[in-house]
This record gives sequence, structure tokens and C-alpha cells, in this order.
Amino acid sequence: MDVRRRRMLVASLAAITVSACSNGARADDVEMRRERLREALRQRREARGSQIPVDIDTTRVADSRAQRGPFTPIQIEDVWSDAARGGRTVPWRAYLPQNARGLSPVVIYSHGGGGTRASGASYGEHIASHGFVSLHLQHAGSDRDAFRNNPQQISEAARNPAQGAPRFLDVLFAYQQLQGLADGTLASAIDKTAVGIAGHSLGAITTQIAAGQVVTGFEQTLAVPALKGAIALSPSPPRALYGDEQTAFSRMFMPLFHMTGTLDDAPNGDFEAPARRIPFDRISNVDQWLMILEGANHFTFGGDSNPQLRGQSFGYPALPRHHDLIKVGALAFWRWTLKRDANERAFLDRGGFQSLLARGDTFEARGARQ
Repeated sequence: MDVRRRRMLVASLAAITVSACSNGARADDVEMRRERLREALRQRREARGSQIPVDIDTTRVADSRAQRGPFTPIQIEDVWSDAARGGRTVPWRAYLPQNARGLSPVVIYSHGGGGTRASGASYGEHIASHGFVSLHLQHAGSDRDAFRNNPQQISEAARNPAQGAPRFLDVLFAYQQLQGLADGTLASAIDKTAVGIAGHSLGAITTQIAAGQVVTGFEQTLAVPALKGAIALSPSPPRALYGDEQTAFSRMFMPLFHMTGTLDDAPNGDFEAPARRIPFDRISNVDQWLMILEGANHFTFGGDSNPQLRGQSFGYPALPRHHDLIKVGALAFWRWTLKRDANERAFLDRGGFQSLLARGDTFEARGARQ
């Protein structure tokens, strides 16, 4: 996307925001319905019991993809400024494989609501140790500072594309920056032709949109078709203002791996965990994979070893095993989509990866259907 195109998109945000907020009474009604839904979800969780199954497998995964690779990860940080958006700043942190031979494929990582460029560090370090560069963005307006100032704006970004668009444009901007790098540590390390994207929660929505999800008011102008693959950690169905699930996923641009869990309810109460497979079920025109881990909650997929929110821990005995499986699946996916390693595609499609899962876990592989 050129500067003129980005400016046109930025100019459209105000009109969409006004349209979405034109009826205050209606907005109040919507919030009341959401509150009732949150309460209903809470009651259902209590009724079914949201505890981890007592017999859940906690054995660590022995596959080499779960282990640290041969390269030592090194970190560099900087801040980019987008003149086309009034100088909006995009802080980033990159994890690079030290002393890697040749150029390394790149994975752009988008944090969830309330995160920073430090989010997903365990993922970045892991794939860097296996020869990839992991570029972690920080999205102003839905980052840690935004959460501290007004947590509600995080939910609004997930519900209203006008609120989420600045972070979606961050991905477009970051991709352009990568393509334009001419010198420096990052420029000398990356393969600009092999770039993918991953993200958790609100970052998974960002990932889906970059991969081609159609968004009301934007269509596919926020997508980055040149990306080679996408991993959605806690994928989401489109909320009402984003569009409908029948058409939102009709023209995706790249293979996707969806990762979720049986307890991966939306933290703001918008939907329960089973709805997270909707993107997988609706997408048909690209190759895709779906993993559902039994007992995994929403915070499993952020990658933290002891995930917490407002002082409450969301850790559990099988968390290290689940993180192993996420790393194994992700590494195989990136080796296939960014390095074209056919053995890794076979590992995903022919039972190798599925053999690592425990009873109660789900894995599905589905080829593109035109």
C-alpha cells in the first residue's frame, strides 16, 4: 500500500466512527445485551466447570521442534514513524538468530489487547533459535498504556473496525518498512520475500485481516496479500460491525493455522470457546490447520509461562506441554510456508503432528477447495 492509499484509509475512519456511534440509545441497548451475555457465559462456565480435567496429560513434548534451536537469539529494538498517519509511532522489537547463514524468513507478531512489543517473547526467542526473525510490533491505542487508561477501548477495537483500523494499518506499514530497509542489522538479516504474520487475541483478529478477512467499510484494503502464511492464536469470528461470517472469510490470501483451546472464551464475554473455530469452518480457498487443546484457556496462547490478569493466575499443570505443542505446530508451519520444506507439510498433514496430541485434543488439516 502506498502513502496515498494509507491516507485515504485514515481519512475514512472518522466517517465510520460517526456512523457506528450515531444512535446513542442503540449503543446503550447493545451494551446491555453484552452485559447479559457476559453474565450468561459466567453462569455457563460455573455450571460446566471451567477446571482443567484432572487426567489431562502434562508430559512435555519430546519432538525436537519444541526444543531450543541451534542459534542464540539476539534482540534489537527501534521505533518507526508513519508520516502518512500523522507521525503515528510503531515501536518494535526483533528477535534474530545470531550467526545464521544467509537471509532469514520473517514473522511479524501482533500482540493482544493490553500488550507491548515484549509480548510473545517466548515465541520470538523460539523461532529465532531455529533460524527465523520475529518482529514484534506495539500498537498504540490497544497496548498496555491504553489498557491502563481505559480497558474498554480494547473491547471496542475488537468490536468496531474503525477503532481497530490503526493497529491493522500498523501491519501494512511494518511490511512496507521491511521491504524498504536498505542497511542495518535487520536489513542484513531478513529475507524480504518470505514474510508471515502471527498474533494472539486482538492480534489474531489483526492476523486474520492481514490474511484477507473482509471487513465492512474496508473490504480487503487492510490485507497484506504478499504475506506467505498466518497463525491465529485464539482466532475470532467477526463481530457485528466487522461483517458476517458467511462472507468475511470468502477470499483469503494465504495458508492459516488456527490455534485455540476448549476454555478459550472471549475475555470480554462476546462468545464462548467453540466459536473460535468459525474462521476455520468458513474458510475454503486456502490450506489451513486447526488445533484445539483440551483445557487450554485464552491466556495459554499469549505464550507466558505464568499468565496473569489483574492478579489472577491462569496457569495450570499442562501449560508447559501446551506451549510445546504450539511451538511445534508453529515451527512446522513456518518451515513449510516460509522455507517451502515439504517434509514439514507432510508432518502436519500425514499424522506426525497429530500423534503428539493428547486424548481430548483436536487437530484438523484441510486443503484448499476452489
